[in-house]
Amino acid sequence: IAFQRLHSTQASFRVCATGVLREIDQSVKMVKKLKLVGTPYKIFKNTAFVKGMFTSKLEIARFEGAAIRTVSGIRGQVKKAIKPGQGGEGCFRAGFEDKILLSDIVFLRAWVKVDVPQYYNPVQTLLAARPSKKLEITQLEDEENQDEVGTKGKDDKSGAPEEEKVGWAGMRSVAELRRAEGLAIPVNKDSLYKPIVRTPKVFNPLRVPKAIQAALPFKSKPKDLGKRTTQSLEQKRAVVLEPEEKKAVTLIQQLNTIRHAKARTRQDQQAKRRVLHQKKKVKEAGDRMEHTKEARKKRYILKGQEEKHAKKRRTAD
Repeated sequence: IAFQRLHSTQASFRVCATGVLREIDQSVKMVKKLKLVGTPYKIFKNTAFVKGMFTSKLEIARFEGAAIRTVSGIRGQVKKAIKPGQGGEGCFRAGFEDKILLSDIVFLRAWVKVDVPQYYNPVQTLLAARPSKKLEITQLEDEENQDEVGTKGKDDKSGAPEEEKVGWAGMRSVAELRRAEGLAIPVNKDSLYKPIVRTPKVFNPLRVPKAIQAALPFKSKPKDLGKRTTQSLEQKRAVVLEPEEKKAVTLIQQLNTIRHAKARTRQDQQAKRRVLHQKKKVKEAGDRMEHTKEARKKRYILKGQEEKHAKKRRTAD
């Protein structure tokens, strides 16, 4: 954990950087994570052509042999830049453990070196007294007060340097200058997080070739029959009834009509009885609750009177 400033007179502090220190050395390299993303545009058995990850052949040569991976978990490796005419600038050939899909996303995890600006400022009066908290706040908020303090030091008759009186104060950081001037932190639009919109993946239906279906046993053959486009023989043929069959069919239809009418009347009556029964149950529940409330009230009154008499007897004793 790194802090920009941590003085005993500072009211609060802020963590400016976090990381992992792998070794203690004078030449420490600072790196940050980088994730490069690309998409395949041509797929063979275990190889694919990927675009959108690099911009030139020089970058591809720098990352030859690097480990890559798809979102579905298939691991791979960067091979070489493809020949001219097979793709645009920055396209390369990659090998994978298994065949990938065009909808897969290929990414590469890498590290980028961060150059830290070095600053050398020799201080000869570091052993002088530290400035007071009030003076520090004045220096951070108003530069005019610093000029007034310097003017008073020059007019002093003692002749001692100003640094020995107020102590050493280093150069203000960028954050302190922004806070003093009331400036906002610059925002880079390319560094902001953007919502990722991905279309849902639609898989093609499973189709078993007819040759394989013929070799399968009956229980393993697909039983899904498609919708019939033509009428069957039973639907096409015309049925001519005899006079006796017509009378029988008419009688059955009349009986079914009477049965359906009775069933409909019975359902209506049951619905009415159900509504009346529900109202009766609600009324009984209300009466029961009222009776319970009255009984509970009487019981509480009797209990309160008993406690009152018991208290009086204890007081009398």
